[in-house]
Amino acid sequence: MVAYRNLLIRSPRRIRVTFSSALASGAFSPSWFTVSSLDGAGADPDVVVALAIDGAPEQVELALSTDLAPGGRYELAIAAGVPGADATTGLAAAEGFQTGAPPRAPAASFTASDLMNRLFLVDLLHEGGRFVETPDGDLATVGGPPNVKAAIERRVVSGPLPHRPDYGGNARKFVDAPAPILTMLRGQLERQARRDRRVVAASIEITEDRNDGDAQLLGTLKLIGDIPVRVSPNLRGGS
Repeated sequence: MVAYRNLLIRSPRRIRVTFSSALASGAFSPSWFTVSSLDGAGADPDVVVALAIDGAPEQVELALSTDLAPGGRYELAIAAGVPGADATTGLAAAEGFQTGAPPRAPAASFTASDLMNRLFLVDLLHEGGRFVETPDGDLATVGGPPNVKAAIERRVVSGPLPHRPDYGGNARKFVDAPAPILTMLRGQLERQARRDRRVVAASIEITEDRNDGDAQLLGTLKLIGDIPVRVSPNLRGGS
């Protein structure tokens, strides 16, 4: 027996309806189909024409008299008796559907800086191991990619935390270590950087300072959104 299967919104004025098997010529009549608005977003459109689809005898395309409202909720009702090519007729059917709505524009007050802070978070700013105060005595903050930069620079040189034994690359432990050990440290630090969910990829190089020969860390991070950030963790002092 021919039976209703599903519908597809093709455009604001076109709905394609699929049945279980091929339809007879009598099925291509607007009288079988009714479209009604369920939420008053738009008027009830009339089905003007029911069109046959080349190569798809089980489908019918409905042309409507008016556009479906964006984001509107509707119902397609199909009357009992739609004839199939196998001489069977379909039962009555109904299905609700909703049209797509255009994306909402961002609030006028939501700036690019707000977006960066939402993605990369905001934290208290500290330098040399101390929190920084603003001129009015409040605690200063840092957000966006600079916040990730500071977080990773702290992370790779810090040791484990009491509540996070897996945190930190503990790079300061390797100060004055021989070159072969420093080379092994590189992978450990890159893995720590990638554990931050804001970091997509990390590359850290261990080089010698031209002045005193001490090891220094230089790295490049790729953040969410393919944003590059350079990092230079301090192995000796506070971060």
